[in-house]
Amino acid sequence: MVFTTALRSFPVVNSIIASLKLMDIMERVPSQKNYTLKTIRIEYAIMRRNNNNMLT
Repeated sequence: MVFTTALRSFPVVNSIIASLKLMDIMERVPSQKNYTLKTIRIEYAIMRRNNNNMLT
């Protein structure tokens, strides 16, 4: 737990984690046809903001 928190303090690792989450969202898109790219962008923005809140 402490180790992952320490990792999150590095912006590069944080962006990699965010990218992996985004890829996970992308993979789920075909199963949900009404899931537009705009929705993905919104989810990604929320996720980024949440990650930034965790850091401070």
